[in-house]
Amino acid sequence: MTGPLVQMMTASAVAEGAITAAQRDDLLDQLNAAARSGDFHMSVTMFAYLVRKP
Repeated sequence: MTGPLVQMMTASAVAEGAITAAQRDDLLDQLNAAARSGDFHMSVTMFAYLVRKP
């Protein structure tokens, strides 16, 4: 149920040693459970700039 962004972020965290694979799995289980019950919301804000040197 978790989307590609969450999968990518947690895979990165494991690869960098921030969390273990077991911790990632537990986190994803908890996020999926929260999403099923309506207790999870995630939003992402992005900014893009287009600049030109005069």
